[in-house]
Amino acid sequence: MCPRRRAPHRDLPNVWTVGALKNGYEAMFVVDAVGGRSQVVHRTAIERLAYVRAVPNTALAVLCELFRDWTSPMAKKANEVIEWYFAEVPKLTAEVGV
Repeated sequence: MCPRRRAPHRDLPNVWTVGALKNGYEAMFVVDAVGGRSQVVHRTAIERLAYVRAVPNTALAVLCELFRDWTSPMAKKANEVIEWYFAEVPKLTAEVGV
């Protein structure tokens, strides 16, 4: 069995995520970016990706993992994204009933 290689940190569409896993890479998917027209479709997409051993994550967690230096000049921009995220997510989840 070959060792699993780490894929670059990107939000890959589902097909690419499964392809990366088949090629021996570890893959992560952003749960709040997996779309669908209903909760059933959304949940099924998440379950299918988790079944093939893709690692679930959130957009906020990806930002925080990728942005490690909170003392850099870019920290202000990262915080703006985080503030926007916390303001917008409740609006979106209320619309779809999550």
